[in-house]
Amino acid sequence: MKSAFAALIVLGAAKVVSPTANSDGRLSQYAVPSFTVGFQQANERGEITERVPNGETVERWSSMLTDQRFTGVAQRLTPQAYAANIFGAIPSFCPAGKGIIMNQGQVSRRPAVTLRVDCPKNPATGLPETNMMLVVAGPRDMHVRQIAWRRLPTVADLEFAQTYFRATSWCTRTKKGFAC
Repeated sequence: MKSAFAALIVLGAAKVVSPTANSDGRLSQYAVPSFTVGFQQANERGEITERVPNGETVERWSSMLTDQRFTGVAQRLTPQAYAANIFGAIPSFCPAGKGIIMNQGQVSRRPAVTLRVDCPKNPATGLPETNMMLVVAGPRDMHVRQIAWRRLPTVADLEFAQTYFRATSWCTRTKKGFAC
């Protein structure tokens, strides 16, 4: 995602690796057939996979699904503290932006929060941008599943986000559950 939200992770040059190559665990895979991988990168600091609607790119997108893993962050921050860091950064990328924690709980017994960030006009694009995130703390790493729209989300968008997040489970190398 070539937007202000992308500034939250800096991976640098790295090879692409499978999310299952991570010994910390990972979020379950959730297929969305109308989306395709537009960008994927990983290194020792984390990994990122961005999916956009078929026919769109990570530069020109209407909605985007992003999975990120931040190495070692869960050893320093809770999901709530991670969300607080994002909220604290909002004025730097969207002066009129606002963020809220929508839910606090667990995903497969791992601490988690769901948050939303609204930017009425992203200075980089001139478009509104809304981002919802499910933040899950692994044993060492912070895992973030995001949905972003370059518009105000519709009721259907918000329902999709809830379904997408509810379908997420925590996977380890030994777990053989749905989507793991």
